[in-house]
Amino acid sequence: TWFIDGHGVPFPAIALFLLACLYAPAIAWAGLDAATLVFMLSGLLITNPKRPLRAVVTAVATTLILHLAFVTLLDIWFPTPALWSALAGG
Repeated sequence: TWFIDGHGVPFPAIALFLLACLYAPAIAWAGLDAATLVFMLSGLLITNPKRPLRAVVTAVATTLILHLAFVTLLDIWFPTPALWSALAGG
């Protein structure tokens, strides 16, 4: 068995690490907004599953702020997500 500080396997830390590894490919696949929303919501629910409403509100607010910062204010171009291209038949 694996114990860190006597608390067992750190499943939340492992899950957050996997989320962080999948975030960049998710941006290319689903787009900045969808990937950020899913990443934030998942991460918040992993770290504090007792507050789902707060997690949803925080994830939506963070997604909105990141969209405004990167796409609107900084005018950073993001390519069309692969998922949207596939759904559009392109």
